[in-house]
Amino acid sequence: MENPNLINRLIQKDEDLCLEFKSFWYWSSESKKEKGWNEFLKDFISMFNTYNDSSPSRYFIFGYDEKTQEFNDYFRLKNDQILEELKNIEELKDALNQKLMSTCIHSSTFNNFELKDFYEFEQYEVNEKNILLLTIHFSPFYLILNRDLSDGMKKNVIPIRSMQENSPRNAIINNKDLINLKRIVENNEKNLIKHEKRTIKKIVEAFQTKHLPSAKVQLINELRQKLNIYYELFEIKSDLYDSQIFIYITSFTSQEKTINHIYDEFKELLENSSNIFILVDEHNRTGGTIDLERIEKLFKEKISRKKGAVKVERLESFSENRIYKEELSEEIFSIEKPSSHTEYISPNIKVENSKITKSEVFFDNWIKNDESSILLIKGTGGVGKTTVARQFIYKIHNKNKINKKNNTKFLFINSHDIINELMSKGKINDLFDFYQVLAEVYDTEKRFNKHTFSLSADNGNLVIVLDGIDEVIAKKGSDFDITKFMHSITTDYLGSLGKTKIILTCRDSFWSSDSIESNNIKEIEILPGEFKHEVRQFQKPYDNQQAEQISLMV
Repeated sequence: MENPNLINRLIQKDEDLCLEFKSFWYWSSESKKEKGWNEFLKDFISMFNTYNDSSPSRYFIFGYDEKTQEFNDYFRLKNDQILEELKNIEELKDALNQKLMSTCIHSSTFNNFELKDFYEFEQYEVNEKNILLLTIHFSPFYLILNRDLSDGMKKNVIPIRSMQENSPRNAIINNKDLINLKRIVENNEKNLIKHEKRTIKKIVEAFQTKHLPSAKVQLINELRQKLNIYYELFEIKSDLYDSQIFIYITSFTSQEKTINHIYDEFKELLENSSNIFILVDEHNRTGGTIDLERIEKLFKEKISRKKGAVKVERLESFSENRIYKEELSEEIFSIEKPSSHTEYISPNIKVENSKITKSEVFFDNWIKNDESSILLIKGTGGVGKTTVARQFIYKIHNKNKINKKNNTKFLFINSHDIINELMSKGKINDLFDFYQVLAEVYDTEKRFNKHTFSLSADNGNLVIVLDGIDEVIAKKGSDFDITKFMHSITTDYLGSLGKTKIILTCRDSFWSSDSIESNNIKEIEILPGEFKHEVRQFQKPYDNQQAEQISLMV
């Protein structure tokens, strides 16, 4: 079990909308089987369509009585007889899937996965009893009944669970909850499509350019099957060294099936490589932590030679520790702390649809939104764009300190400060060009190459702010191709890892409306007078000299 403490954690809870305990199975004899199946289907479909904020997964635990806190074999009846048909959980899943396909339809045309991809049975031994855990993962669709079930569950209704007298019960969805359910599954679909496209190609290329610049990267195989065999396998080939193998085990992977498949197909390649790097996602589909030791053990059981060559690491930590750790330690990425003599008050801003809101409220939502990687802060000269941008990144810094995440650095590029160096550089088409100029100014010793710079942003290890881009547009003229610059951001920095955060400030928008929509770029505008008004409000407690200093900071 990837998370051996999951059942222990679940049984500490009370039943709720997304957790159900069953002491005994739904039927005890052949004559009661049809009715039992209908009850099971009703419970399953209702749970499948129900979400809460605390967990994306839903659970049934069979063989546990929450009132007595006692366990019993899930396949054993009250009279101690055994339902043999329940012992083979693969056959049980197939039977459930057939029943579901004839009982309901799903709401989406999302064809990359089947219904059975979103739930699984697992059997565990707890207190010397056999417990069955049924996990329902978040899905890109909801289920609609295709025939009548019991208790008023008619064809074409959407069953859900709701709280009635402090207890979860099956119910029929109302219009308000249906709107919310549609929003949830739409987001689930976006996340699944995005996750399905995730690749380690950029990581492998960055590793190669830094450590083995004369070698070549080759994609050996990529397999994304519906049978839970999901992986990528890359080889870095060199005339001077043995091969370096990179294998990506995704969160959709059935680990044992996939590892067996990889070894059967590529045994000779694995046995003759100098290093086998197995890269994994941070979380599995249920949101739990992927067990690195288990994956390493499964691989080493297969590899007869060079067991020490097997190294299992998470995507983000591999990149940070093996590719650009030294580069990120340079002074250029230190964050400038706001002056202790000032009190920042969030200004009002205009967002899409001309809605007015506080900048802090908007930013809290944007920073959590993985779908939006680029923020454009607009406003007239002197309105406070730089101050707002600095406060935004300092807020990320403080949040990371609270969460004990120290692996995010910040690159604040003030175009005005380096405009002379930019003027002497020649053509500028990429964010990396700005970094190179700033690295020269700082006389930075350990420097990114373009591959590693792009990867650090995609991994979320580097938040980039480009302040005052309109000055570069005005002074560089034809030597700054804004179209190529925009294209480089959307193609080179918005990668499959999906953790990029880039903030740009300028007086006017320079992105086309089509580009803004297709890349989910967010624009905000600091309204004239709003920020100055806020500054005056907190100048009052200070003397005239202090107030003048505060005004100059804006």
